[in-house]
Amino acid sequence: MFKPVALALLLVPLFTQAHTFLIKPDNATANPDEPLQFSVLMTEKLFQGERLLDPEQVEVHLLQNGKTTPLNLEADETAKALRGEAAAPTGDALLVARAAPRYRPIDKKEKTDDPAKMLRIENFSKALINPATDGVAYHARSGDRLELIALDNPASLSASKPMRVQVLFEGEPLPGKVQALSPGRERIVAETDAEGIASLTLPTAGVWIVRSSHHREEADARSARYEASANLVFAID
Repeated sequence: MFKPVALALLLVPLFTQAHTFLIKPDNATANPDEPLQFSVLMTEKLFQGERLLDPEQVEVHLLQNGKTTPLNLEADETAKALRGEAAAPTGDALLVARAAPRYRPIDKKEKTDDPAKMLRIENFSKALINPATDGVAYHARSGDRLELIALDNPASLSASKPMRVQVLFEGEPLPGKVQALSPGRERIVAETDAEGIASLTLPTAGVWIVRSSHHREEADARSARYEASANLVFAID
């Protein structure tokens, strides 16, 4: 289990942040006799590592049919990414990544460790593996404090067909905004309803990231405010 760490550079709220924490499989599908390889990135230009994470501060596991399998990570300094490998599952599954809580001053220009002036940040990411039209992993819950759930199966989607997602905080619907990103494409922003559900029309096939964030006044021993970001990575044909 990782421990919280204080870092000088951290994410800011979702719609102004420069970097996104995410997990990305090398391929959306993997045969059972092949290794499933993946990266965990802090990325600004999607899927390019911008800042190398500490593998001791990130947890990854494979989630399938309610069972979790912990996975190891190694730092790739050249790619500025954490790399991992797992035995490819039979059927669809989720890769789930969590970063250790990070702390920084609320005012980034200020140098302080006064808890009343500190922000705590958490980051969560999931990626769908082996999507299938009869699959169930796409809407599985990982139990992260902030979480995005797909309500429509990406394997059944085609370009320009709406996809519904739900944002949950501590397992409860969270109203707010979500956005969808894909390399070389315009970002798409949607408002959720009171049940935390938003509909996104993804205009082209490819790999997409749907993400959201939440922040509130919440104190712990080292901070006075809390912020979380979460995303779901998947491919559509």
